[in-house]
Amino acid sequence: MRGLGLIGVLLAMLVVAWLATRQTASLNQLALPPATAGAAAAPASGNVREQSQRIEQQFKQQIENALQTPRDLPDDAK
Repeated sequence: MRGLGLIGVLLAMLVVAWLATRQTASLNQLALPPATAGAAAAPASGNVREQSQRIEQQFKQQIENALQTPRDLPDDAK
């Protein structure tokens, strides 16, 4: 009986270790930012300041575009 208990514990530890490695592998893949269309069009050269300024400008343009597009109000708000 003790042998079966020991085998069960070892099997459970193997399953947990396997799940932990899969989880960390998926987290490493999620940590990389997805490529956006604006980032693909921008050159990869330049220092960090220039890149951050480009990203900030793209963000501001997207906010301005979103604010300028008219949206229909729901029937409740009319």
